[in-house]
Amino acid sequence: MRASALIVVAALVTAPAAARADELIEAGHPVEVAGGYVLDVDGDGLRVRQGARRAPLTIAGGRPASHATVEVARHGAAVTLRFMPTCWDVSETFSPDQLEARLAHATGVALRRRDPDGALAELTRAHALDPGFAPAAADLARALIAAGRLDEAAAALPIADPVARLVAATIDPTLAPLRDHPSMSAARAATPGGAALGPTGIGVTAAGDLVVREALGSHGACWSVDALRVLDGQTLRERARIPLVGQADFDGDGCDARRPHTAAGRRRIRARQALADQVLTALGTVPAAGELATGETDWTRHVRKLRFAAADLGLVIGADGAARWFRHGVLLAEHGPGTAPAAGDGLITEPRAVLLPDQRRAILEVNTTSCEWNEESLVVAIPAP
Repeated sequence: MRASALIVVAALVTAPAAARADELIEAGHPVEVAGGYVLDVDGDGLRVRQGARRAPLTIAGGRPASHATVEVARHGAAVTLRFMPTCWDVSETFSPDQLEARLAHATGVALRRRDPDGALAELTRAHALDPGFAPAAADLARALIAAGRLDEAAAALPIADPVARLVAATIDPTLAPLRDHPSMSAARAATPGGAALGPTGIGVTAAGDLVVREALGSHGACWSVDALRVLDGQTLRERARIPLVGQADFDGDGCDARRPHTAAGRRRIRARQALADQVLTALGTVPAAGELATGETDWTRHVRKLRFAAADLGLVIGADGAARWFRHGVLLAEHGPGTAPAAGDGLITEPRAVLLPDQRRAILEVNTTSCEWNEESLVVAIPAP
């Protein structure tokens, strides 16, 4: 069965009751919706068009490719679009104003160089039509920066978290004029820190957030995508991500070349690292005071045993993710299943654990497989006795 047929079958199974089964957007089969907008697929994927105007259309952040099939469900003037990008369906609902916002955004982007005033007007209109459409808001902020209207640009920037704002303004040259804007000062530490994460590989910002390095591998190749992650010090929710190394930086699959990175890739990596260093310094980052565990895994029982020699503590993680602390064979504390990633969650790396005595917890990092063998990094905290 062709991939597109599989997408159609899965979409029909999960379609809302209001959907008509014959309303499917695919190559050669456009669908007209309220407002005279036409949804169809070109060589680059899903788009919306009206007359000569056209714009790419994403669903839940992903643009269906030219071979994809998208299901349409109507709800009055609004339309819900659904497709399966990987292992599950995603959907998004659009009003006529939201579709018009995509067209205005595309027009504004196209006008940026030859007609800055016209671009600013179109981007302003796109943002007014759909304030939640982040690409239009971001490009509006850039247009306002170019016009010297920094206060308005800072207000339009679709990033709420102060740390994420500071990171964006540091690593994105188009946002560089906002680096010293008062809206960025909330995340900047009173006393600058440093760029080193230290022997534990974890940094702590002046605000108490954690900085960890992430390396996501590619199965069947030798490259990895590396980044720094700034995590909320309490919840470990990701606040910002700072890219360091990308797939395009490698020479082919990175396996056979004498030097895995191309010359241009090495230059890009050095430039990104320099920007990352600026971010860590601005956040007041210092190396975390703690101890890196040694460990081994019993693969027959999927039990992971970690040892913190200086603290004289052992941590055993069961196949179900339960965590137990020991000293000299005596159980000190126990935390139930799911405290750590369980063996059945697709673990593909040995756990990396750091005991932070002043925080009374261990930070455990492990990579797992997700949909279609994509790799993701999990970071959890385990309370220490």
